[in-house]
Amino acid sequence: MSAPLPGRRVLIVSADPDLRDYVRACLPIHLARLGDVLEAGDGLHALEIVRGGEAAIGGRRDRRGPISPTGQKGPIRPARPVDLVISDLVLPGLDGLALARACARQRPPVPVLLLAADLTDREARAAGAAGVLAKPFNRRRLRGWVEGVLGSPAAPSATLLATRRPPMLLYHSTNRNLAGGSRRRVSFTEALFDGIAPDDGLYMPVDIPALDLGRLRALSGAPYRDIATEVLRTFLEPEIDRALIETTCHDAYDFDVPLEPVSEDISLLRLDRGPTASFKDFAARFMARMMSSVLGDRATPSGDDLRILVATSGDTGAAVGEAFRGLAGTRVYILYPENEVSDVQRRTLDGIGENVQALRVAGKFDDCQRFVKRAFADPDLSSLRLTSANSINIGRVLPQVVFYAYAWVASGAGTPIIVSVPSGNLGNSLGCEIARRMGVPIERLVVAHNENDAFPRFLDTGTYHKVEPSLACLSNAMNVGNPSNLARFFDLYGGTITKDGEVLEMPDLEAMRRNLRVVSVSDERTVETIREAYERFGVVVEPHGAVGLRALWDVFGETPPHPAVCIETAHPAKFPEVIERELGIHPTPTEALERIATRQGTAHALANDYEAFKRFLETD
Repeated sequence: MSAPLPGRRVLIVSADPDLRDYVRACLPIHLARLGDVLEAGDGLHALEIVRGGEAAIGGRRDRRGPISPTGQKGPIRPARPVDLVISDLVLPGLDGLALARACARQRPPVPVLLLAADLTDREARAAGAAGVLAKPFNRRRLRGWVEGVLGSPAAPSATLLATRRPPMLLYHSTNRNLAGGSRRRVSFTEALFDGIAPDDGLYMPVDIPALDLGRLRALSGAPYRDIATEVLRTFLEPEIDRALIETTCHDAYDFDVPLEPVSEDISLLRLDRGPTASFKDFAARFMARMMSSVLGDRATPSGDDLRILVATSGDTGAAVGEAFRGLAGTRVYILYPENEVSDVQRRTLDGIGENVQALRVAGKFDDCQRFVKRAFADPDLSSLRLTSANSINIGRVLPQVVFYAYAWVASGAGTPIIVSVPSGNLGNSLGCEIARRMGVPIERLVVAHNENDAFPRFLDTGTYHKVEPSLACLSNAMNVGNPSNLARFFDLYGGTITKDGEVLEMPDLEAMRRNLRVVSVSDERTVETIREAYERFGVVVEPHGAVGLRALWDVFGETPPHPAVCIETAHPAKFPEVIERELGIHPTPTEALERIATRQGTAHALANDYEAFKRFLETD
């Protein structure tokens, strides 16, 4: 590597330590690291360009004022002027365009190269920057640009100012404390594609990150996709580039998410405006697009496709199937119980087609879910690239955290809110519990079950008994007798439960009872609520939303102590028989549902036998 020439100084301003290595690979420069790497989020000051083109870097703040990275009080002023600044705009507290304007005001002006994902050359030059390179960066272009600015291909010296980003969030198994449990920590990408941990546990974040409520408040009135970007980046950065997170959210969430008043104190968050009119569209679309981005353009032989297994009681399979439909390098297998989905749901599942195969199982949802879990643990299938798109996959859970940040912001972001969540496999409720732990002001979470009441009875009695077989209720997406995500609730509260429902370590029941109100609602009361919501408030809810609304009323009455949000998880047009029978009206389907209804398809029939499912996977 060439020695630095006198008078050539490049200042690299970044929150990403990896940028140093990237620039080193692109340019023949010698890097002189300035001071210690700082922690992000501890009052870091923005870089300033001061008179004479010298650089002043503010460090940590304490009661005495700025502290430099080397421990000196006040700014650091390099002896030589800065000839070029390179920034990727991710230094906490630093406005890249303001940096460019400050550099342009120097005499002589200091050129700035912004490595960005969402700036045009026009925007950058208007702020005084000499140029912008869009991600992903091109090494040849970066080197040519720098050499052109410096007027010579000679090697400049570079001073690096970096703050260490918060460490990459890792994920571990809910079974890690069992004998033989895996204590390995994996990245989000690994957890996403593995689906389930090697010890049959479910992946959970090692730490729950904190949300910046000030940033959330500032997004008041912003579309759902912007709040999704803000929430999901706290889990995924720096492993996943923010530009990719933002692009994924903007592509996935191109529909409205209305908050509809029921009464003065209660609103419905309508999560039924996506392609399959189900709340499961949100997680499925984000997950499919993220998987596609990670897979990239890597071509794989047909036999090496990623095989995505989905057990569904209706809405999950449709949402996942639509999200992955036509996605190269993937094959999706949707298992559904043949007698426990509505006609609309069956037509939707059977008609997806292309790389999506519906499997009609002569059993219950719990049987479908058991097949999927067993396939992951089956050594005979280890040569297949299997993953899951059920809520056992952490990639399905994290996008559901966004619902509750959005609900709080849409409710005014003033006071805490109460949330009621229709619940079956508990992934949606888990999203709310995680949001609460991240700092979203949620006063109480109401977990609303139908007659499959294993969780409500556990909190009442302290003894867990799964509902076996699960009961067929009107709110069919919630017909789960042994919720998979109960393992994650146990994990959050210090307990452990196996996939078969055996409690090995009790969670903190008192804390659970303080934070959660877990309620069971019968079909009879579900129907009463559908009628009451319409007759008294003019609001049409389908069976799942009705369970959530009734549970909220049972716990807090019609005038809760805080603004309350009930989650509406599906569009009433997905349950036309119930709505027509109880209300005498025909719910108007969304345009997306109308398009889906015209498709034709046939599911493959499977006996309630794991070996039959296994043979199908091996021969398909």
